[in-house]
Amino acid sequence: MDCTTARIRVLIVDDDPAYGQVLDVALSANERIEVVGVAADGLEALELAAAERPDVVVLDINMPRMDGFEAALALRAMLPGTRVFMNSAVDHDENRARAAHVGACHFLVKGLDLDAVAHTLCALPVAA
Repeated sequence: MDCTTARIRVLIVDDDPAYGQVLDVALSANERIEVVGVAADGLEALELAAAERPDVVVLDINMPRMDGFEAALALRAMLPGTRVFMNSAVDHDENRARAAHVGACHFLVKGLDLDAVAHTLCALPVAA
C-alpha cells in the first residue's frame, strides 16, 4: 500500500511552538497526510506515539527533558515500524551521523521547502 491509497499518520515533535504549528499546517494541507499530534519534547512524543501509533515522527534534535536522539532510540524500540525523520536548524555531519546511528531514515533541515517534506513523506510505503 502506498500514500496514494492510505494516509501517512505523522507526529510532529518540536520545542518551538511556532515551527511546530507551521509544520502542522503545511503537512495537514496535503490530503494524503494526517497529523496525529504535535509534541513539545521527547517525553511528550513517547506518550503521543504510544497512543497514536504514527507512521512517521518528525523529531527535532534539540529539545528539553529528552532530546531527539534519545527519543528516536526509545521510539524505535517502542514502535519499530515507525519511521523517524530527524529535524534540525543545524546541518552538521555529526548530527546526520548521529541521526543515522539512532535509526532515523531521513534528516531534514528546518527551512526546507515544506512541500518537498510532504512529498518525501508521501513517497514512503504505508504499513497495512
